[in-house]
Amino acid sequence: MSGIGATSNYVKSLQNQYRYNYADTVAYKGFNTAVNPLYAKKGESGDGYVNSAGAGYLGDIQKAGKTFDSMIGKVRDVSMYGQTQAISGNTDALTIHGDSRPDADFSNASVAIHALAKGQANTSNTKRTNDIYEGATGYQQFEIEVGGKTTQIGLEIQAGSTNKQVMDQIASAINSKNIGVMASVSSSHGESSLTIQARGTGDDANNQFVLRDLTGGFEGGMVEALSLNRITQEAQDARYSVNGEEFASKTNTVDIGNGVKVTLKAITDEEVEITEGRDTGGIKQTMKDFVEAFNELYEIGLSNAGSNAKLQQDLVEAYNAFYKDMENVGITMSSDGLKINEDKLDKAIEDGSLEALFTANGATGRPNVSTMYSFTGRLGMIATNAQHNAATYAAAPSSSGYTPATSKTQENNYNWENDTGSTINKNNFNLNIYNNELTLGYFMDMLG
Repeated sequence: MSGIGATSNYVKSLQNQYRYNYADTVAYKGFNTAVNPLYAKKGESGDGYVNSAGAGYLGDIQKAGKTFDSMIGKVRDVSMYGQTQAISGNTDALTIHGDSRPDADFSNASVAIHALAKGQANTSNTKRTNDIYEGATGYQQFEIEVGGKTTQIGLEIQAGSTNKQVMDQIASAINSKNIGVMASVSSSHGESSLTIQARGTGDDANNQFVLRDLTGGFEGGMVEALSLNRITQEAQDARYSVNGEEFASKTNTVDIGNGVKVTLKAITDEEVEITEGRDTGGIKQTMKDFVEAFNELYEIGLSNAGSNAKLQQDLVEAYNAFYKDMENVGITMSSDGLKINEDKLDKAIEDGSLEALFTANGATGRPNVSTMYSFTGRLGMIATNAQHNAATYAAAPSSSGYTPATSKTQENNYNWENDTGSTINKNNFNLNIYNNELTLGYFMDMLG
């Protein structure tokens, strides 16, 4: 039976199902439970406290529970499913920048690309890869001037070195200086060349450079011997138009207005059309993050299932209550946690069934997402209770000064005693049914 609407299938043992009973906690892995309970009443022999392993376990629950709680809030937010994105009609020529979100005033745009922003590039004469280098050998120096700043570079050229060996030495020496240029060697069909490229783009002095020999004499220094001052690409700005209006930019990532940034990739003969559509990629990534957060909390429960299976069981039962609906949107349960079928998820995003399941938006008879009769509401209770109870059990004996009273098996109520014998009721974790309505007491405000 489908989970949505079938409340009788997934309401059972409500008073205890979504909290960790005190009796359960004494079996948590990492606690001192061999002889004594987790906590002993003050003054009794063998007072028990949470050891370091137990504290780490409870800390993991709190951290993972908080992350999962945050993701639950995101996937049940109706606005997430209504997010839009700009769409490029030609991704070979223009792509949409990842953080772009079209604003309310965005309408279709036409972009023509006339030139790409580039920095200066120099490429040496092509030389036979394995021929002996003909320039001066021994210790040689040259300098590079970039944006008015000059850097000297020296290296030892061994007699008998090949052209490629010398080019590799020069490229390595340039790159080690971390200046405004970078160098690389290309080899093909027995020939090699050295390219020096400005790191930045745009018609700017910082993206222009010149090389000069400081040694070499009659045989010629490295710059002269390899023709390293041969400019093969002048520094230039990007030039483009948006709906017929011309613009220039020193970079290829440009803002075309109304919240849309694009990256120019190639000159076009025809305009690239930019339209607006649903952000399916963003929705899918949010669902992947949700599954990852679920699995992180599930893994903590699974790793401690031998001592206390409550957390793992709660998560599995929450899924099982809605398993048909979850399978329909491409999310299934395995022994390792949730898995995603991307084809089914894509279809569920497009037809709206994913939004209906996680937000209960616009569907007659569907429950409010904050109640346990919805998948996200049920998970929210688990995540909230797991965090709160883990924090309570971890902190009580060391920081609040309270230890549990002698009655350690009470299912629905238990008290904590302080040094003077006063009691503080800690009955905050129960779910109860009154007049067929689910109430959450302490946690209702937190779940909103």
